[in-house]
Amino acid sequence: MTREELLNIIKHAQHNNVLNLSASQLTELPPEIGTLTHLTRLNLKHNKLKRLPREIFRLSNLQELWLDDNELVELPREIGELRKLKWLSASENQLKTLPAELSELPELEVLELSGNPMLPMPGENFSRRPADLIDFMLMQQEKRFINETKVMVLGNPGTGKTAVIRRMIERTFDPAEKSTKGINIQRWPFQVGHKRMQLNIWDFGRTETELNLHRFFMTPNTVYLLVWDAGEENNRAELQNWLKLIQFFGERSPVILLLNRVDRGVKELNRQHLQRQFPQIQEFINISASDGTGIHELRDALKKVLPQMPNMQTVWQPGWLNVKTRLEISRKDFIERMEFDQLCDREGLDAFSRETLLGWLNDLGVITGFQDDMRLSHLLVQRPGWLTEAVGRVLSIKTPFPNPGILKAKDIQQMIQPLGYSRSHLPFFIDLMKRFELCFDVEDETDRVYMVPHWLSDQSQNATWDFAHSLIFQYRYNFLPKNLVAKVVARLYPFIQPDTLWQNGFIVRDGNNAALVEMNAYDNSITFWVNGRRTTRRDFLSRVTAHFEYLHALFPMIEVLARVPLPDHPDIRLDYQHLLRMEENGETTIHPEGVDEPIRIDHLLNGFDGSRHFLRQRAGELQQQFEDLTRRVESFWLAYAKERDAQKLAEIETEIAGAEANRDAILGELQETENELLSI
Repeated sequence: MTREELLNIIKHAQHNNVLNLSASQLTELPPEIGTLTHLTRLNLKHNKLKRLPREIFRLSNLQELWLDDNELVELPREIGELRKLKWLSASENQLKTLPAELSELPELEVLELSGNPMLPMPGENFSRRPADLIDFMLMQQEKRFINETKVMVLGNPGTGKTAVIRRMIERTFDPAEKSTKGINIQRWPFQVGHKRMQLNIWDFGRTETELNLHRFFMTPNTVYLLVWDAGEENNRAELQNWLKLIQFFGERSPVILLLNRVDRGVKELNRQHLQRQFPQIQEFINISASDGTGIHELRDALKKVLPQMPNMQTVWQPGWLNVKTRLEISRKDFIERMEFDQLCDREGLDAFSRETLLGWLNDLGVITGFQDDMRLSHLLVQRPGWLTEAVGRVLSIKTPFPNPGILKAKDIQQMIQPLGYSRSHLPFFIDLMKRFELCFDVEDETDRVYMVPHWLSDQSQNATWDFAHSLIFQYRYNFLPKNLVAKVVARLYPFIQPDTLWQNGFIVRDGNNAALVEMNAYDNSITFWVNGRRTTRRDFLSRVTAHFEYLHALFPMIEVLARVPLPDHPDIRLDYQHLLRMEENGETTIHPEGVDEPIRIDHLLNGFDGSRHFLRQRAGELQQQFEDLTRRVESFWLAYAKERDAQKLAEIETEIAGAEANRDAILGELQETENELLSI
């Protein structure tokens, strides 16, 4: 039946008491169905309806509603508005739940719901009275809503996270509270209206937070409590990093931002700006764990957020509940994915159902799995500490190795083996660290070598760098990924000396040039200083930045601007692409605002070599080297003319060839330097 035909039937049935639309191949009903207010009987059997329009519940005189053999998955709550309904038949559908409003139908005499496999039906001898049947089903449904969710408490070490949790749950404060060690998961019964919920509160220790191990367990469908020191003023970028981290791993999960220690003073945040940038922030709450300020507001905020969580609204099949219970009572560190599948097989769960269950178990924290990663999907971790203890040891052990930050697989095995980990688990932990960028494959190495950024020195190795005569280039970011430099280092490692590598930078060299690359997390920038032969500097810079450009393409959310800072005016940064266009158009100078004199564009793009004095000095050095090598070649030729021994003649020929090659190279650089002098 077409829509036009259906609308015509509705138009001519305005005063009818009965409307039969059975077996009409209907997939939806138009809103106009709500105009048939005289109807007492409506037959919609044997169609393909997936939902009922809200307008159908305006039929206030309806006494019989036949919905059998459709594809309905729910009955809307508005069904409680059909106060005169006596007969409701919805057999052979896909109903998963019943609305509580069904119990508000005072005249209901017949309720038929057979053939809905997801509904918990009573036994044959159970009362057929609609009121009894509805009460039974609603009670069974309540058991199948697990009313449980994960709450992760995050924040910098020392912000009072553990004290906030104690005040929130126990309403007490311990001034001698010790920092959490490892991971503490506390189950807290929490009443929201007539529902009793269970909140699984995750608290992370200082080590786990500093090493970023909490990221292993951050999931969607989680409530995040972000604790921030209310008196903190100078590190707002760190607060944004926390929010971006939650946004990345938690997706649309709600965030309650707790400004702790307000009793010591408050440095106000730009709340509107933060909420525009991070719309998942539900509340800003000023709290004090010591005197209890704001704890009542925190509890109220949880009562608002929790009922909206998807896992609180999901009906759990009996098989899901059975698998969850078996996992919770087994005290294992992990299970193989194959073992999980066997549990699901016993419950008759198909492939789609078990994958859905696995997602919910991961979000609840019952297991920690990485099913989107083929390297890690074979293990499901039940004890979180099994992950953090191994990775934490690799990142924090003080055993010295020849090259700082560089480890082989056998080194990692030696670290974790004393903790009882099997050799067979080594690939899993290495792949886990790689997934979360705690280590990287070192390119051009065949012996399974990995770079661990946490092991690198935090002290810059640029003390002897000649900044005054460098080509300068800079990337500016709206958000700078913490391990971006480390990723590039892993790609360029064969060209980097270990003693010129640190956590925020490195020096890379080839035969003619060297580049110092350094990240500044405070202003979200990475700066490049390139030294060496002037004629190859720009090409060398392009080869280094090509690795950054490749990684930029992997982060579509990142905005990157290429800039050239002025050496004498570091606050003035010129657009790199604009300078290239000016050069292509034949322009030779640019006069930036705030600078007294025009600046040569080729100096900006190729680097400043300073004064003519510097170039004259270098030319003199090269001229002296050239003359010395020329005299050396001449002396070799004199010796060659006098020698008669064939072996010694061959040795002298080798010496001559090497000296002449060095002399030619020096001559080439001397000519370039003299040309530069002429161009100034």
